[in-house]
Amino acid sequence: MQLFKSLFCWRGFDNRIRFALIHGGSYLCFIFFSITFSPIVSTICFFILAAMHLCSTKRRIQDAKLEKHWLITLNSTYLIAAITVLFIDSSLTYLLLLIPMAISLFLLTYPEKPTKHYIFGYNGPTDLSEHIHKYQHGSGKINRIEPTFAGQHTSINETIFEDSYTETPPPVNHSISTDEETGLDVGMMIRSTLHNNLKLVVIFIGLIFIAIVAVIVSNTGDNEGANQPLEVEQVSEVIRSYPVTLPDNFTVMLSEHKGIIINWQAEQSKESNYWTLETAQGDRSCADLSFNNGDKVRTMSVLVEQGNEYFAQFSPLDTQQIIKNIAFRGSFSLCGYTFSLKGSQAALGKNKIYAELIEY
Repeated sequence: MQLFKSLFCWRGFDNRIRFALIHGGSYLCFIFFSITFSPIVSTICFFILAAMHLCSTKRRIQDAKLEKHWLITLNSTYLIAAITVLFIDSSLTYLLLLIPMAISLFLLTYPEKPTKHYIFGYNGPTDLSEHIHKYQHGSGKINRIEPTFAGQHTSINETIFEDSYTETPPPVNHSISTDEETGLDVGMMIRSTLHNNLKLVVIFIGLIFIAIVAVIVSNTGDNEGANQPLEVEQVSEVIRSYPVTLPDNFTVMLSEHKGIIINWQAEQSKESNYWTLETAQGDRSCADLSFNNGDKVRTMSVLVEQGNEYFAQFSPLDTQQIIKNIAFRGSFSLCGYTFSLKGSQAALGKNKIYAELIEY
């Protein structure tokens, strides 16, 4: 509990390793949640991750004695990038996360203060000493007690306390170890290079940002055009619009009367009318759309175009039931084929038309 509490501590200090783990984990978890879950769930998860990200940034700049404007710069860019990812339906928006990532990497060039005692990379008012004792006892470590002469008695508890928390004083010649010197040189070299070429760095970052925004805007315009209620393909006066391709390579569309149409590619067939409810003729495995929870929906017709393009059409009365099941069930079967629905909720949730049909 104390370790979790330390993640949201505002007054402590974080060394570079802890800062890197918290920020790296925040970015990776946000990407995972935004891809897997709906925008509502992803937004809730983001605010929790952003709180940890903010507190860790505050502790890092306190540890490195940096100006507070780094706190605003880093977390505002993270917020803008995350909002863009959540509310713009384009995979290219994830490129904006490179900006806060780059700032986080820059803050890692500042070393922690050697005079501080860190527990799991943290130094602050939250007491994490209990985790040190649990680790020592759990790992089977036995602290060796040195033999003493009379009058020099030292208790076991004092020995453990000293082993856990006492910092070893530096040698008399104040020399720095090879690892520390190398780490400081690398950090100083990066900062010196960036500082000496600050104008070029700003111009380079600005060009990258403009390029990313331009590509995102262009791609978003193409997607909006594709999602307009235009005729995708018309056979027997059936208009198919609002196509959304789901992870298991099948596509959901709407007919002109808002009936669901499911399209997928399968084996070649010479039949164009693969199944028709009106005459009950054709492949009877297409008569029902069956979900893994046992729900079934009657299929109105299944057409085959270009030899291997299957289009199963359903009644508008069943539209909401089908979309809801596709979003929350694990799989469905149709015409002898089984399709996985993993990730379908996130894909449908990013389309306004289908998101309104899903009941959370």
